Amino acid sequence: MKKASAILRFLADIILLLQPVFAAPLFFTVLMDAPPLWVGLILGVFPLAVRYGLNRNFFKQTPFDIPILILIIGLIVGYLVAENKNTASSALITTLASVLIYYGITSNHRRGKSYWSVFTSIIFLIFISIAGWFFSQGTGRVFVFNEWIFRLFGAIPNTTGPNLHQHGLGILFGVSVPVILGAWLYARQKVPFILLGCLFLLSTTILVFAASGGGWLAALAGVYGILIAWKTRAVYYLIPFTGILTGMALVFYDKLAWISKSLSIGSIISRFDLWVKTIPLISGQHGFLGFGLGNWSEVFDSHYPFYPTHLHNDFLQLYADMGIFGLMAILAGVVVLVTTGKKILSSPNNMVKGIGIGLMGSIIAGAVFSLFDVALYGYYIKNDVYLYISIPLFWICIAAYTVVYKNIKTVQPPEL
Repeated sequence: MKKASAILRFLADIILLLQPVFAAPLFFTVLMDAPPLWVGLILGVFPLAVRYGLNRNFFKQTPFDIPILILIIGLIVGYLVAENKNTASSALITTLASVLIYYGITSNHRRGKSYWSVFTSIIFLIFISIAGWFFSQGTGRVFVFNEWIFRLFGAIPNTTGPNLHQHGLGILFGVSVPVILGAWLYARQKVPFILLGCLFLLSTTILVFAASGGGWLAALAGVYGILIAWKTRAVYYLIPFTGILTGMALVFYDKLAWISKSLSIGSIISRFDLWVKTIPLISGQHGFLGFGLGNWSEVFDSHYPFYPTHLHNDFLQLYADMGIFGLMAILAGVVVLVTTGKKILSSPNNMVKGIGIGLMGSIIAGAVFSLFDVALYGYYIKNDVYLYISIPLFWICIAAYTVVYKNIKTVQPPEL
């Protein structure tokens, strides 16, 4: 009897170790119609039932529970408001899957160093694989400085279906570079210092070759935040450096094609035009509840045909999707980030603190990118139907940040 109980507990622990993976079938349900929705839902919530059987709780409480609750309410309201239920349901299902990934990661926060080393290695290997796939497709911006890498991966057969946009690769490594830098700056042992240095150079190189202006600016903002948190006096060097960098970009803007195309002023102006035309539409019945999940494009297209499928601004997009609930979720999330960030910044100097500061830099990078593009949702056309798909990257970053916050040790006040 005891042996059987031990085996069941071992199997349950394996399930909880792999909890974030159980939400993946819900994405396949939306994208490929397999497995059926009911199977995906059962698989997604199965680890919650297992955890409840072991610990009498479905998941570990986190600082972001209230913002997530507000977001879930907004999701349900957004689904009910949306006229196009196919698009809205794809957003509802995949966002709930992303939430399950978040709680699957954070509920394992007490796992040891080996678990998190394997976890981060798998994430980074996925990112590297995506980079190789991107360069093999040959659909990015090819300039003199990066055309060789497209030729290098050109021998790999192209895949069918949608191709990753260069800004997609830009945000992946735009948020990777800051967290690696944060850990590197606080690494005290020789092997991690060398390994993190190599990963930083590799990630920076991929980001540069992606030719994503949005990714560059996002990573730069995140790096600035990290350097200032690391050494406050760094701001005295960053201000003149920014001036020099901006001056050089302006001087060579018309002389080097890759600058004017990667950092297109015309593209930025078109985004402002998009926002200015959208704001008057979010009024009346849409002013409080928005247009519904993923339905902005249809409403906008009825007034201004042939415009993009998303708003190129995650914050305005959330408002368009969920109305006041989207704004409340953002504000609640910012409050949590500020309060938890204080604890991380006041903790002793070690690599855990460095990872925490690095993740803060990644969140800053994501926020900057989200001002001019979208990183929370992506559109996918299947059978002439727009699917509105949650991108788990944000949820993984926030989950990793939460794990660091729960494991950080604050500086104890001296005894009197």
